Amino acid sequence: MAIHKLVFDDPFLESFNLYAIHCNIEDFRLAYCLNKYLGLKFKRHSKDITFDSSESSYSVFEYEDKKSHILWSLISNTSRSEIADSSDLNTEFLFDSLSVNFSYLLKELPQVNFFLKITCDDGLITDKSILNKIQAIPQIVVTYPIDINKIKKINNLIY
Repeated sequence: MAIHKLVFDDPFLESFNLYAIHCNIEDFRLAYCLNKYLGLKFKRHSKDITFDSSESSYSVFEYEDKKSHILWSLISNTSRSEIADSSDLNTEFLFDSLSVNFSYLLKELPQVNFFLKITCDDGLITDKSILNKIQAIPQIVVTYPIDINKIKKINNLIY
């Protein structure tokens, strides 16, 4: 008896290139560096990515190249929140009762600081010079492409 595999293609699921960026600078500084080295014009998106189940928010910078029909998105992978410890509110020091909580947009990639998502109307971009230009930025440690088929919660990147 033959085994059949059903493949459901979601027509609303966009195809995009995804790059991981490892660096220790703030999101606005990285957006500035990408603007400078790649000739882009990233601007902070009006809303961050947030989820109802947590108080985490992830910053988003976008640039739409209307001439080439390419949407560039710089998305933070980490969210830092400080939570007051209610059991120890009577301490005499101000910061003793605070604990820092980190959460990740893509939990399977906690070592990644930022994602560069490139969405093109014509399909996927296969330009290797993008990686070379990003890697030329001194503040960036490493950049590499990510296979989006291996990400469990790909919907976190679709906002």
